[in-house]
This record gives sequence, C-alpha cells and structure tokens, in this order.
Amino acid sequence: MASKDTGIDLFPSKLFSPFRCLGVYCNHVPMVMRYYKKHKDHNIIACVGKHFQQYNVSKLGLCSVSDAHANDINCLAATETYVFTADDVTVYAFRSSRQVTRRFEGHRSSVRHLLPLGAYLVSVDRSGCLIVWDIQSGSVYTRVELGTDVTAVIHPATYVNKVLLGTRAGGLQLWDVVESRLVFSFRGFDSAVSALSQTPALDVVAVGTESGRIVLHNLRYDETVSTFSQDSRVTALGVRLDGVRTLLASGSPSGRVELFDVGTGHPVQRLPDAHQGPVRTLLFVPNQPTLISSSDDNSIKVWILEDSECPARRLSFRSGHRAPPTHIRFHEGSLLSAGADATLRVFSLRHPRLDRNLGVANRKRTGGKLPRIAGFASEPVRQSVWDSVVANHVGSGVVTTWNLVKGSLGAHVFQSTVGACTAVALTGCGNFCLLGYASGLVVRINLQSGIRRAEYPDTTEVRGLAVDALNQVVITANIKGDLKLWRYKRCSVITETNVGVSVRAIELHRDSNMLAVSLNDDSVLIVDVDIFRVVRRFRGPANRITDMAFSDDARWLVVAAADCSVWTFHLPTGRPIDAFLVDSPVTSLAISPSNHVLATTHVDQLGISVWINRAVFTRVSITPLADGFVPEAVMEAPSTAGVPRDLVPHESMEVDHEEYSSPGQLFGNLVTLSLLPQSRWKTVVNIDLIRKRNRPKQPPQRKEAPFFLPTVPGIETAFDTSSKPQAINDQPPMLSSLFDDKSPLVNLLSNGDVSETWEVILAFMKELNPSAIDLQIRSLDPDLDGSSCDLCNFVRFLNLCLSSRQCFELVQAFLSLFLKHHGYRIISSGELSLLVAELNKTQRSVWLSLQQTCLQSLSITNYIKSALI
Repeated sequence: MASKDTGIDLFPSKLFSPFRCLGVYCNHVPMVMRYYKKHKDHNIIACVGKHFQQYNVSKLGLCSVSDAHANDINCLAATETYVFTADDVTVYAFRSSRQVTRRFEGHRSSVRHLLPLGAYLVSVDRSGCLIVWDIQSGSVYTRVELGTDVTAVIHPATYVNKVLLGTRAGGLQLWDVVESRLVFSFRGFDSAVSALSQTPALDVVAVGTESGRIVLHNLRYDETVSTFSQDSRVTALGVRLDGVRTLLASGSPSGRVELFDVGTGHPVQRLPDAHQGPVRTLLFVPNQPTLISSSDDNSIKVWILEDSECPARRLSFRSGHRAPPTHIRFHEGSLLSAGADATLRVFSLRHPRLDRNLGVANRKRTGGKLPRIAGFASEPVRQSVWDSVVANHVGSGVVTTWNLVKGSLGAHVFQSTVGACTAVALTGCGNFCLLGYASGLVVRINLQSGIRRAEYPDTTEVRGLAVDALNQVVITANIKGDLKLWRYKRCSVITETNVGVSVRAIELHRDSNMLAVSLNDDSVLIVDVDIFRVVRRFRGPANRITDMAFSDDARWLVVAAADCSVWTFHLPTGRPIDAFLVDSPVTSLAISPSNHVLATTHVDQLGISVWINRAVFTRVSITPLADGFVPEAVMEAPSTAGVPRDLVPHESMEVDHEEYSSPGQLFGNLVTLSLLPQSRWKTVVNIDLIRKRNRPKQPPQRKEAPFFLPTVPGIETAFDTSSKPQAINDQPPMLSSLFDDKSPLVNLLSNGDVSETWEVILAFMKELNPSAIDLQIRSLDPDLDGSSCDLCNFVRFLNLCLSSRQCFELVQAFLSLFLKHHGYRIISSGELSLLVAELNKTQRSVWLSLQQTCLQSLSITNYIKSALI
C-alpha cells in the first residue's frame, strides 16, 4: 500500500487533520461487478485515484473504501473472494477492502488489464507482456511476451484456460494461458479493437472497434454473425446475459449510450445525454432489467429497462463535478460548490443521497451557455420564498440567481452593459443583492421583483462587496486599493481610505464587523468596520492569496495561497499559529458554521477535501509560530476512505504537555472567587433561616414495645402504670458541652501570627460545610471557647483575605456571619472596633475598584448593543 517514504507527512498541522473527500465517485478506469451471497446483492467496484470503493446496486450506497495505493490504480478485476487492483507495475489481491492478502510483482511496465481465471490471475502490461499468476501462492505460473499492444481481454465462456485478446492492430488472438501457446489468430476488423464482451450464444463475442463498428463474431468458425454501427468510437460494451431479452449496449466518447436488439439486429433506443463524458463502463445486472454505466464525468448511473416500448429511465445515480470546483461556501451545514464545468452543486456532509445538482446556466434568456461561475453569495433567511443564491460568471455581465428549494436556476437573470460583473453580495435579510461591475458601478436589486433599487457609483473596477448585518453600511473595494464605506439607504460615502496596494478580495465577518482584505502584495489586512481602521496586518504566504475565511467566533483567519500553503492567523494576538502545505494549490476554502471542519478545493482535483478542526475535539496548544516560519511538511490529502486507520500523529503534535494547573490568583489586583458552588456561601449567610425552616413541627414520640412494659411483683401478673415515659427535651444541648476542647479555628488563630498563617486558615475554612463554618465562628465567643484576642485575630484574618482579593464571595459570607454573631462584642471592645474600622476601609477600597470595572464593562456593552443602531 502507500509507502511511508513518500515525503508526505501525515500531521504537519496542529489544528487540522484530514477527514474525507466529497464528490468523487469514479474515474476513467472501468468498473467491475461482484455478487455477495451473504447480502444477496450485487456490488460494483469503482476506482477513485489511489482508492477503490464499493457500492451496492440496489441504492448505490457506499459499502466500503480501500486503503490508499502507492500510485493511481490502473485497472480492476473481482471475483466472489478477491478484488484485484494494479497500480503501475504492482498487482494486489484484497480479500476485503483493507486487507491485502497477496502482492504480485514481476511486470516491468504499467499493468493495463487484469482477468481472474479460476485459480489463476492473468495480467497484461503496456509492453505486451502477459503473466499468469497462481493466486494462492502469489508466484508466476507462466510468462508470455505477446509483442503487440493489447487493448481488451476477456475469457470466452466454456473455453477452458483460454483468453481472448483484442489488439490495436485490429485482430483477435486466442491463447491457452496454462500451456502458454497461441491457439488461433483471427483476422482483423480494419480498425483497432476497443472493447470485448461475451454474448449469451456460445462461441460468439461482441467486438467494438475504434471506427464505431460493433461485430458479433463466432470464434469457432471465425465468422461474423452480424454487425452494428455507431457514429463514433466504441468506448464500452455490455450484453444482457440472462436470456430474457438479449440487448447489447454500447458507449461513445460523447456520453451517448445506444441499445441494440441482438436477435433482430436493430437499434432499440438511444440515450443521447446519458453522460457528459466518454462512457467507460456498461454492466447489465444478472436477472434484472438494470444497466449500470459510468463515465469520465465522475458519475455512476443505474438505468431500468422495463419494456422495449418504454424508454430507459434513470433509477439512481451518484455524480460530482466533472471539472475541478473553483469556489465553495457553507450554506446551512451543506457545501455550495461552483465548478469549472459551469455547474452549481450542493454537497452534504451527512450522506451522498442529499447531494444535489442545480444545473448549468444555459437557458435561452441568458443568451446561451454562460462561462463558469466566478463567485457567488448565499443567504438562507428567505430561501423558502424566493431565490437565495446570486452568482457572477467569469468575464460576463450576466448575473444568475438560483433557488435551493427547487434545486434549479432561479427566476431572474440580471444583464448589464456596463461591463463584467466582478463581485456579488447578499444582504443579511435576504431581500436584496448587490452587484459590482468592472466599470465601478455597484447596484442594489430586489430579489423578489428583480427591480433595481439603488446605485453606488465608484470609479474603478470593484474587487469586493460586503454589507453589514443590520443593512446600515455597504463596503466596497476596488482595484486601486480604495476601501469605501457607504450609507446603505442614502448611497453616499461615509468615509474612505486607500491601502496603497491593489485589492484582490474582501471577506466580512458580520457578527464582529471584522473585514479581511487580501492585497496583491500577498498580505492580508484586518479592518474594524466600526471605527474603519486597520487593526491587524498579516504576512506569511509567499505567493498570491487565493481565498480566506473567518472562523465562527472571528478569532481565526484561515488563508490559502498559490504556493500550496494554508495559514491560520490568530486575530487577538496578531500572529500566525498554524501553517502547512498540501500537494496541490488551494483554489477556495470555507469553514463550517460550527467550526468543526475546514473544506478546501484544489487545482486539478474533482473532490472537495474536508479537514477536521482538532481544536474542537481535543486540547490543542495555540502557540504562535516563530518569526520567518516557512512550512515544509506536506499534509496528506483527505481521501474518500476518511481518516486512515494507521494514521500516526506527527511528532510535533506529540509534545509532552505538562498538566496545567491554574494558580490561585493570576494577578494581585484581580478579584478572585473561590470556585465553590454558590449554594455553599449562600447557605452560610442564611444558615439560621434554613435551620428554622427545616426544624420538625413536633418532637418525635417514644414508642414503648409491649415486651418492655414494667410489671408489679405478686402472684398475678399486673402492669405497672404509675411510671410515665420521659418526654424528649425540646431544647438543644448547651453549646458549652460541645467545646470541652478548643475548636480547630481557635487553635489556628492562637498558634502563631495571623499574617503568616491566614492562607492555612482560609484553606481550612473552605473545606468546611455551612453548618461547620457557623459553628466555628460561634466558637470565637469568649463565653464559649474563644477570647477577645481570638475575635481580633479573626478580624485581622478577614482584612488580610480582602487585601489579597482571594475567595472574595466566601470572605463576604464569613464577614456577614461574624457581624451577625459578634456584633455586640464590637461595640463593647475598643481594640476590636479599631480593627473593624480598618477592615471597613479595605472592604470599601476593594469594592469600589470592582464596581468601577463592572460599570465600565457594562457601559461598553450597552454602547455596542445600542449606540450604533
């Protein structure tokens, strides 16, 4: 499988790790079919680069995905037990999707064809070398140098140990692979053989050629039975073998599928738009009127053929972009993707069945097929009422709207003669769209009626558009580097500034009003829209910035560049905290609303790569990168298989983090709470009220058992009723009886200087429950177990706690309880009165400082909430 010496690091990023790839279902490699007896269903196996994946035929549900090969897979073959794959010169045998049981090595050029033949496996490479392998031992059974370019391989039914080879020269060769001899060489068909398939009739095979001819040829007599034709090269052949109705299906480079009746020799029907690329696979499901097709356009389709008079209809399908996606954004948990194939698609992170294709903007009212989508904006607020997506097209002045509820092109097409549309934006309410043009004009259009409502006249090409969350201001950026803030309703300029460099794009985080501006000097500016001032400037990428995205809380800005790097900047500190390389430049990226995943698109890749945000699921050290840091490790791209099971974290992630324990107080001037439950210190203050409420309404009565009744001495048994049971005393025992020894609090206050032992006393008091705290403070009374010196020491203890500003709320509870129990002692004692007066000054000083900070925070919060509305 994939070698560990590929130079690709698995985890060079501490924030993101590969999760899976969306929107890739097949490629140019023909699919194969196998039958599962356990599930009583057929599975099809499709290749997707370095992986192969299995789908069930009934619902096209994904069953399994293989591990990654070292190179792209060239060809596939399958039996009931094994799946055989070839990447370059090595052939693998899989018993399951992930368990490689055999590795066959011996070819010197790329393997192009695989054919299981009982206990043997036949493989043919590009140079014409045929090798027969023993599947059980993995050894070479025989090797034959054919000396010709083989284009197709099949095993004719009932021909034991025989394989039929189609060549580029146009001929057929029948070989006995066990004896390594050529049985017969058939005459050519005046064109290269492109496809072979077995028919229900013995000795008869279907031969497809480059010229478009389809020949039914009898191998026993070397005679042509019948001939069909199509107007282009035959790319795939499939024959229905269940005997119900003999149909032959052929594919063409244009994506058309044609069906012929083998018995009559006449065409039955044609599927002109079956695919949008060359058809590579045509498979009939045994004993079912079902045809499966695949193409280079990244689609798998299942067709049902119910009757000869009824056209074939599509039963199920899986499809993605047939050209690389160029622009993606999250929309209510799903991914909106615009590709170079001019289509707009919706991809779900939950299940492929929720994927949708919104189509291509090629209606007559648009003046024909439009170029690919350059960018789009979406807003889900009003999507159930009217169109919710607005898209501009490369080099075109036409702007299209799309309806996500209907899954189609929308009701409006906005055309302009002032130049190409270069930027689009939607308001937060979903009622209006803003369009920016190369001439500098910005217009506001109502999405419900399609009527133009306002204009914002700029002077040069608009590169970016944004509207705040409350529809108060419009932000424009042009090619000269001008950033302008417009009044939304009056269409007048509030303020403007020039950043000195041409602007490439802007991105607004509406909740925080932070605006990211990418410049042509490969830097990024962060502008606070509220004060319209540049607050951060980031540098890191060494090449053109292709896209950027804010995290949901606006603490991170993820930036992708054309040098294959992906950077993450931390806005509060203004420093980069993560950077890694990918194997292909990122063209667009987006962060999910929940911050769980990062989605990226890449050059020459049909899939959308999804990366997990590790900071959401585990503890990650957010430390800034060193100045001048240059990423060197390349992150392995996500695959359709998800996270590999043998994934080993990068050594930089295996940092031996020491267990962090928060200090008791961060700074001396900060008020620190005790972190105890609120019920603890609230109960201390109201302990007497709680006891009164919990007191039983009447004392419990003593029950006398009959066998304990006293008797009177005498001959006859008689009970003594003169003695009455003693009533339980309602009064609680005197507190003095509980303090035969000094209480722990008195001992702590008496032993040593309080200024040195106050932390020990505080730790002791924090461990007590409310009743015990009340008891300890009561014990300070000179009439019980304490003394006036203990009262003075406790006041000094409270003063030291307030001065340190630790356990603020708990100390307040102690003070309240002390004043309640010993207030009369303060009046009668002069020394205690002076200490309490000093304590009052400390209390006032600490509280005024805390109150001033709270009021300042409340003022700022109220200003943000109401002053700008």
